[in-house]
Amino acid sequence: MDCIHGDDELLCRFTCPVRCICKGYAMNCKVYDLNKTSISTFSKFSRSLTFIRDNEAEITLAEDVLDFPYLYLLNLSRCNIENIEPNAFFNVANLRVLDLSNNRIITLFPLIFSGLQHLHTLILDGNSYLETLEAFTFQNLKSVKHLRIAGTKLKILVTNTFAGLNLQRLELENNNFQHIEKSGLGNLEVKYISFEFNSVTSFDKGMFTGVSSLNYLRTPAYKYCCIRPNYVAEDRCFPTKDEFSSCEDLMRNSVLQTLLWIIGLCSLLGNILSFLYRLKFDRERLKLGYGIFVTNLAVADFCMGMYLITIAVADAVFRKRYIFMDDYWRNSIWCTLAGVLSTLSSEASVMFLCLITLDRLLVIKYPFGQVRLNGKRAAVLSAVVWVLCSVIALFPLMYSAYFRSTFYNKSGVCIALPLTRDRPPGWLYSVLIFVVLNFVTFLLITAGQWSIFTNVRKSRKGLTKGSLARKRDLTVARNLLLVVATDFLCWFPIGCIGLMALSGHVISGDVYAWAAVFILPVNSALNPVLYTLTAILGKKNFTPRINEQANQAVRPDLGKYIIMRRYHVHDSGPENAYKSLGEILHDTSLPASIILKIAHQLTQTLQVLHKSSLMMGTVNENSLYIKVTENKIKGDVQLRQEPNLCKRRTDTCIDMHELGLLLRTLIRNSYCKTNKSG
Repeated sequence: MDCIHGDDELLCRFTCPVRCICKGYAMNCKVYDLNKTSISTFSKFSRSLTFIRDNEAEITLAEDVLDFPYLYLLNLSRCNIENIEPNAFFNVANLRVLDLSNNRIITLFPLIFSGLQHLHTLILDGNSYLETLEAFTFQNLKSVKHLRIAGTKLKILVTNTFAGLNLQRLELENNNFQHIEKSGLGNLEVKYISFEFNSVTSFDKGMFTGVSSLNYLRTPAYKYCCIRPNYVAEDRCFPTKDEFSSCEDLMRNSVLQTLLWIIGLCSLLGNILSFLYRLKFDRERLKLGYGIFVTNLAVADFCMGMYLITIAVADAVFRKRYIFMDDYWRNSIWCTLAGVLSTLSSEASVMFLCLITLDRLLVIKYPFGQVRLNGKRAAVLSAVVWVLCSVIALFPLMYSAYFRSTFYNKSGVCIALPLTRDRPPGWLYSVLIFVVLNFVTFLLITAGQWSIFTNVRKSRKGLTKGSLARKRDLTVARNLLLVVATDFLCWFPIGCIGLMALSGHVISGDVYAWAAVFILPVNSALNPVLYTLTAILGKKNFTPRINEQANQAVRPDLGKYIIMRRYHVHDSGPENAYKSLGEILHDTSLPASIILKIAHQLTQTLQVLHKSSLMMGTVNENSLYIKVTENKIKGDVQLRQEPNLCKRRTDTCIDMHELGLLLRTLIRNSYCKTNKSG
């Protein structure tokens, strides 16, 4: 030997076998079968062996095949191994790393690894046929530090499966665990355990009994952190608890527990009362767009009340034991139904609020019915809203490939608001619906309310003390603005929190809980009070009168933007400037030019009124006022009476008959006076 330690003689007794690639004592070999004959030419001085199978036949690893006393690493992955006989590893006692991944192993018998006293790493990933592990399977692996079993069909972790081990890492991700028995992950010493991505349906609360030295735990759900060893810090157990639930209760905050019942009951009872009131005592208002929209809004808010009561009942039923019922509740039809009701209610409420604003805007800006949402149009729009909102709420259930059937069960309250930095399946859909769509809708509502406010403010400048009807209309407009403001204040924070979460800001779990359980649904309890209760008590005429859409159009106090002002009396004008037509006819006759102007303006006035389903009822010389100077009409022809709502289609004929009589009187008077003077 030329070298002190004989280094130059190490490979003298080593020959690289056929079909192998060697680098020192490390061999990568293709073999047809793993038997004693096929590897008889392999050197016993091998340090690393990686076998690659040339065929797909399943094999059994016999006990006398592996005889490599100096072997450090053995890679048997993808070798189609189905069975391993006892003592198969007896002659590789110095092995440090064993890779048995991606084989077809069906079962591992107890003490099967008993000869591997110095094994450090054992990898069993991808054995998709492996369904059972018996107790003490790994007991004699005294030196193993890293044990990894993933991608198998293991259904049960029995008691003492890993008993006696002293590990650094135990990785059991992505298996098919359905039940974990008492001490299934116990009676061992380990620093890190991970069994994420397992659909465990039942477990024993003593599953960690006997675990020592554990300081890091990753689980499929927070409920397993509730039964972790006491010495493991909460911030070292993942996932962390959600924004709502605790180990004992679905809703961990006692204040929110109470608010769930209060807001839920107020929403249910208030909206039922509102609906019945309008259906039984205020049916005439259902002929108007406003009444139809408000009634549908009550139905939408009623759905929110049902959602809140569903969550409140579940919280009460699972009180003090929620951790063991979490999976059952989230995967139940009741949680899914609650999530659908929440989305349906919130979106329908926003859209009906938008339609109410549009209806009020049309009444104020186009008071003569040029553009109007009548009962038929309102019913069609309401049906469209319900269909659209139903599609929005049910789409996550129909398109499971993207949402993975987890859209409504991300949390115990079954709500899909995008208020966290997490990106679960369907998060983009949540952002588009709850942030983008609602933001655009509220921009439209804001624009409409600002236009209403501008028109009301302009009309107030000409308001006289005697205009009691106009004061009532201003009260209506202010109250409608109050309703929209309350809804806006409920939804605007939701949008802000969602945008902040998307931009990377950390949103406190308490903020999320209050936003989802209190801020979002509280307007469902307020709307019946604002819309209906005040009307029932009679203290405020909150909702517009049945003839409001027509009568509001002809009041002069709406300002110069109202077309009828030039034909209708102005209460604040000087009374001595105008005389009734009867007084003028008593003193003198009218020339044909004045009669033509009166006929022209009256015809236009009646045409506008009749299009708005209004009638004057009386059109004669005593209700008509004009100002005549030098045989010319100065100013506008004025009617000094309020129009009435048409009850029948034939009511407009009365005005036309009255107009004909008036014109005949004027023409006859002019003819007679002319002939008399002649």
